[in-house]
Amino acid sequence: MKFLRNLVSAVLGGISIGIGSAAFYTLKEESLLIASFMFSLGFLAVVILNLNLFTDKAGYIFEKNRVQSNIKKLVITLLGNIIGALLTGFCFTSTLYDSATIYLKNDIYGSYLDIFISSLLCGVLIFIAIHGFRKVGGFAGCAILITASTMIMMCDFEYSLFNVFTVSAGIQNVSSYAALSLPIVAVIFLSAIGNALGAIIFASLYRFKENTDDSHRRHHHNHHHSNNTENKEEAGN
Repeated sequence: MKFLRNLVSAVLGGISIGIGSAAFYTLKEESLLIASFMFSLGFLAVVILNLNLFTDKAGYIFEKNRVQSNIKKLVITLLGNIIGALLTGFCFTSTLYDSATIYLKNDIYGSYLDIFISSLLCGVLIFIAIHGFRKVGGFAGCAILITASTMIMMCDFEYSLFNVFTVSAGIQNVSSYAALSLPIVAVIFLSAIGNALGAIIFASLYRFKENTDDSHRRHHHNHHHSNNTENKEEAGN
């Protein structure tokens, strides 16, 4: 039951990102900023509805010393996200085929190194977006999430679920899939690994900074408390 619950949540997360991707493609010729903003609403739906998202889960993979369990949940989440994004892309093939095909071919015939680096930066922004929302909350949290996820599309960073949506929206027949299967898998694999690593690296450095700050505050508090005790003892004498 837990497996099914996590999978369904991940599928819904993939659908949310897929709908945001469809909105981006629909509006990008009119205004890149508005299209990117509409894309960010997919992330807003994910956090408000508490849905599972692969890149988000990757950032917390070392939490609570449950790495093995977290990895299993990460794999389930990735599978569900891909299913959700693929299904959504199929729904928009008739309207977004031309735009999606152009984007897909640019990725397939582009530099794999560029894709990987771009996906790393995308993973960083996704962690900032979702962790910032959870940490701050309210209007400020929404502003952080929307701004960071809007920047993903404004900067043309590689997001794996956006790429999955693009694949299903941009290819219409089985023969096309067969001819491009290896490059497509390479692009999706590279962007997924890059997204996850970007989130993991940034999250790990952020936690190191937080732990260092906490340690410094405890040390400062203990030192201050020790000085106060010594002063009171001297005053008593």
